[in-house]
Amino acid sequence: MHAVEREKELYRDLADVRGLALFCALASALVAGLLGLKFGWYPVLAVVIPPVPVLVAIAVLDWRTRYIPNRLVLPATAYVVLAGVVLWLVVDAQTELIRGLLGLVAVRTFFWVLWFIRAAGMGFGDVRLSALLSFVLAYLGPAELVLGIWLGFILFGVPGLLISAIKRDYRLMRVPFPFGPFMVLGALLGIFLGQPVTDLLYG
Repeated sequence: MHAVEREKELYRDLADVRGLALFCALASALVAGLLGLKFGWYPVLAVVIPPVPVLVAIAVLDWRTRYIPNRLVLPATAYVVLAGVVLWLVVDAQTELIRGLLGLVAVRTFFWVLWFIRAAGMGFGDVRLSALLSFVLAYLGPAELVLGIWLGFILFGVPGLLISAIKRDYRLMRVPFPFGPFMVLGALLGIFLGQPVTDLLYG
C-alpha cells in the first residue's frame, strides 16, 4: 500500500467554492478582533492588523491549492516593513523596526537554506511567507518570533502523525501537506502566547 497524495484544487476553481469567501471574512474578523483586544489602541496595530486578511487568504489558498501567490505575500511584506518605518518616524519605534528587519533576514535565510536543501514540504512560497511572518513576529518581540516559528514546524508534523496513527501505517507520514497554513497558525499562536510564555519562564 502506497501513500496517496492529497488532491490539489485548481486556483481558478476556488471562486466557485460555496461559503469560502464568507469563511475567510469571518476568520479575518475574528483574528483581527482578538488582536485588537490583546494590544488595545496602540500603534503596533498598524503592523499586525492589516496583514490578517492576507494571511487568512494565504492559509486557505495554500491548503487547497498548495500555492502561495506572490501578488498576496510580496505586497503584504512590503506593507509591514513600510508600516514599521512610519512608526519609527512617528512614534520613535526604532528598536522594533531594527528587530523586525533582523528577524526577517535571519528567518528568511533559514527558510531559504531549508528550501535549497530540498526539505520535505518546503516550497519557495513558504520562504517568501517566512519574511512576512518573521518581520511581524520579531517586531513584537524575540519570544513571539522564536515561539511563532517553532510552533509552525511543530504543527506541520501533526496531520501526518495523526493520519498515520489512525491508519496504523507510518508510511502515511510521507504524505505531503502544505506548510503555509501551519506557518500562519504558528505565528498567530506565537503572537498570543509569546509574552505569557516569557512571563512564565522568567517572571
